[in-house]
Amino acid sequence: MGKEVREYEWQPGWLIIIFGGMFFALCTYVIAFKSAPSPCDDWLCDLFSKFSENGAVIYHWFLGAVSFAITIAVASLAYHRLNFQQRLAFRSEALVVPVSRWSHEEIEIAYRDIVELSHFEYKGNRSFIIKHKGGRFTISEAWLSSRAVFNEVCELLNDHVQEVKRTKLQQAVRSSEWATAEAYLARETP
Repeated sequence: MGKEVREYEWQPGWLIIIFGGMFFALCTYVIAFKSAPSPCDDWLCDLFSKFSENGAVIYHWFLGAVSFAITIAVASLAYHRLNFQQRLAFRSEALVVPVSRWSHEEIEIAYRDIVELSHFEYKGNRSFIIKHKGGRFTISEAWLSSRAVFNEVCELLNDHVQEVKRTKLQQAVRSSEWATAEAYLARETP
């Protein structure tokens, strides 16, 4: 095992867990148990009413069930946070990542095995995608402690991968394998 250069906690944030859990638990309670069946005032409730005399009741129970399912999902995140101490660790030769979100095991992704790094953003949620010879790993901003830490992780990983590419090229040039160096440059230059 290589020496740790930097290590970052890889966990869902407590703020999302607590507020998400409280919000959807309250929604479940209000929608399923407190809202009296009333005449439908939106298209989804009307749809339920067309299939049953008790459409409004079914509609409220449906919304309550959806809220309850989301509450259970948030509770599973709390369980994950308490029972899985996952991390991203930068070593001199490899990035150490969890095998999966629900695993205690870790794998090493050698910087030399990284084929492509790319960014992805959807509705303000940023991710950094690592494609390597053994598969793919996604670093989500939401699972790091802050936006600054996410930026630092992306920059550090990019720096390590670029350093490996420079080293490969220098070795090819030093060993007078010009054809290999030219082929490498042609393959690696976008």
